Amino acid sequence: MTVTESLAPHLPYLRRYARALTGSQSSGDAYVRAALTALLTGKSELSNDLPPRVALYRLFHAIWASSTSQLDQDVSVDVRQLTPEERLRSLSSADRAALLLTAVEGFSLSEAGRILGETPEEVEQSIVEAQKAIERQLASRVLPADLIRDIGVFDTAKLVRYKPEFLAGWPAGTYNVSLTQATEDVHAGVVADAAKKLRKQGVPDQKVTQIQLTRPEYSGQTFQLLLLPIWVGNYQYQGKTYRVLANGQTGQVAGDRPVDSLKVILMLVLLVAALMPFAIAAFLWLQATGFR
Repeated sequence: MTVTESLAPHLPYLRRYARALTGSQSSGDAYVRAALTALLTGKSELSNDLPPRVALYRLFHAIWASSTSQLDQDVSVDVRQLTPEERLRSLSSADRAALLLTAVEGFSLSEAGRILGETPEEVEQSIVEAQKAIERQLASRVLPADLIRDIGVFDTAKLVRYKPEFLAGWPAGTYNVSLTQATEDVHAGVVADAAKKLRKQGVPDQKVTQIQLTRPEYSGQTFQLLLLPIWVGNYQYQGKTYRVLANGQTGQVAGDRPVDSLKVILMLVLLVAALMPFAIAAFLWLQATGFR
């Protein structure tokens, strides 16, 4: 088998990795071409003691590391406004590479160490630092609760056991609400739902205006983490960012939308103008009938 034949199956995955590492497909492809050119012209060689895929990634990293353009990105904006790709780009180059090689490309710590020229312990430390940085970025409720409610419920009867391949090549957020806070949120929802149902049911010959549940008791409580398919998109209009969510199971969409203040004011003026004759007529009628 020729070198080309042995490397060809790995090139699509290397392009994927290069795109995530550099931040764009064009930039990533440029580094991949540079690595292949160096190999074909004899300026660089693959390590004979490594599997072809590991050797190819190692060569790519040697070319990438020699470039002066792979400087760490200085992100001075609110990271909560960044896309997943921009959050990844905000990591240091070493942490970003270690995380991508193991979490996305599936290399072991030892293989990632051979690619990066580091020990497995150093790679593991970089991964820990990357995970901590991402957790800090997601330390708040990233998705607004009202938008999540608006995309509807999920059919949990179709839940299946989690498998890592479900997320292969896709960004996903870890949970960022503590168990204590989540429990309090659920309890508040249960109480509100119970009060609503009791108010609707009512009492014969009685009008229920207020229901207060005091010291509710809960039993048999359990919890389980679920991975729910929610598509998240952002768009900008007149310099402001708006968010759109889509239920990946039902397709129901909810989101923020820009409001034209001028149109809102105009609609209010028109509404007042339309109601004015009725208000005047009602006033004259009351005066004519001697209503006090």
